Amino acid sequence: MDKNRKFKNLKIDWTNLLIIRDDLLGDFSYSFENTPYDYLEYAKEDFSSLTTRGFINAITNAKRSIDCQIDSIIIALGYELKTFDENRYVKEFINENYETQDEVNGVTNKLKLIRILNIAPVFLISKIRYLRNYVEHEYLIPTKEDTRESIEVAELFLHSSMRQFNTTVPCLTFGSNHKYSYDEEKNSFELDNLYSPHIQFSIEPIDGLSEISLIDDGSYVTTYMKDGEEVSTCGYYKASETIRLEKDSSEYLIALQIFFTENYRKLPELLGNKMDSKFMKWVTY
Repeated sequence: MDKNRKFKNLKIDWTNLLIIRDDLLGDFSYSFENTPYDYLEYAKEDFSSLTTRGFINAITNAKRSIDCQIDSIIIALGYELKTFDENRYVKEFINENYETQDEVNGVTNKLKLIRILNIAPVFLISKIRYLRNYVEHEYLIPTKEDTRESIEVAELFLHSSMRQFNTTVPCLTFGSNHKYSYDEEKNSFELDNLYSPHIQFSIEPIDGLSEISLIDDGSYVTTYMKDGEEVSTCGYYKASETIRLEKDSSEYLIALQIFFTENYRKLPELLGNKMDSKFMKWVTY
């Protein structure tokens, strides 16, 4: 984080962290006239004809379904399709974080970002890459088996990527000034108090915005847990400082990575702390 955007009075023991997770991101909406599910349905209808023409059209529509979902994800992450490929922050982030070097050829930056954020698993990225090459570069007559697999890959990608969005937690409250008791037999927290100073960290990807707020006015978060179920949460929040991370920044991409991959070892880096993250210790729920 830029030195001018750090919190001045942040006092957190990163080896004794309590992270409270709240809310779910939910499904994203589609902004195109045809949705990925429309193209998937077209592919299934084409396949049902069991003709060469039907197989060719089915694979083409399966690819369109995937491409439409990829573009919809990029929009849902806060980016504009027209400028995404030229975004220097995205390019730098991908160069630093995309590790599967043997799959670089044929994988677009959109797919690489989706992979880094764990929105789609590695094997699906490989299948999508193969399907793209098959449709765009090879004038082959697809077999029934190849066509069926392309439809299955498209359907799996749609469901798995939407599920990842749906289950991502977009709000974290964390700090080291806390008290809690834990029942190992019940595998549950009995009482958690997170006192200030602590951090509230949230993201609204569709708006391309993340906010980090420092709470240091004596307010606290109390969550009572019984048999692993949250009973109630109460607290009073008044931020003394708030930092806004917008999509045209490297910090916003780190924020996306933290929320989608639950890689909380990135938190010190985001807040400008140069500690070795391997020494971090935390409890989450």
